[in-house]
Amino acid sequence: MFRHWGQDEDVSTEASVTSALSSLGLPAGSILADTVSPENRPKLRAQIERARALRIFGAPMFFVGGEMFWGNDRLEEALEAARA
Repeated sequence: MFRHWGQDEDVSTEASVTSALSSLGLPAGSILADTVSPENRPKLRAQIERARALRIFGAPMFFVGGEMFWGNDRLEEALEAARA
């Protein structure tokens, strides 16, 4: 999210995702190939349904127990709740 909010980068492009993954030392090519593989489609659909059930409407969104924290400015509150 820092690339988007902190650096105003368009994170929806394959080049941007490749750059982010590579900068973390991750195998960008195989990760991106996995994202479009037929066996992962049902997993994606399941995650979308889970997000709908949780009423996720934006990012970043954090859940601690049943409590929702929405927005980057709520990260510290979510961490405090997780510690409690």
